[in-house]
Amino acid sequence: MFDGIINPFYFIGTQWQMFIEWFLVQPLLAQIIIVAGVFTLIAGTIILVYYIVKGLIYVLSHLFKALYRMLKALAKGIYNLFKKFYNLITEDTIKPKEQKIVYYNINKEIKVKTPRSNNYSLLVDASKVKFCSKCGRKFSKTVKDFLNSRGSAYCDKCGKKYISQTRTIEMES
Repeated sequence: MFDGIINPFYFIGTQWQMFIEWFLVQPLLAQIIIVAGVFTLIAGTIILVYYIVKGLIYVLSHLFKALYRMLKALAKGIYNLFKKFYNLITEDTIKPKEQKIVYYNINKEIKVKTPRSNNYSLLVDASKVKFCSKCGRKFSKTVKDFLNSRGSAYCDKCGKKYISQTRTIEMES
């Protein structure tokens, strides 16, 4: 009696011996049915465990996928929020983009793309003008330098041409 408690394999071995004795006493047809039933139970158990594990993996994969998408959307939202705040804060200090000169290589000739010129140009006092009258953008330092040194300049954004009055007066004199 104490052997089963101390040695659990003794209990299993005893039960196994009793099952073998009972199994051998049965007729041949009953033994075949018992073996088929045991294999059916084992196969059913394996299939049941397989589908339980498959279901758990399916649920966990969808859970992690949803969690990933949620965190990705949250991070993107926070990024866009900070980007908007940054743009609001630095809007006054943004330097306008300088004019880009694009070179096209057509028939081995270099063509320089210049800003489009409107049909009219505006005579302005170079020291007083600060904003474009067409688009309202503040003139960059480069545009002001061109206006003072060359006598004419184009707006960075819209391409409107400005001619300095002081330069034209000097040229006429």
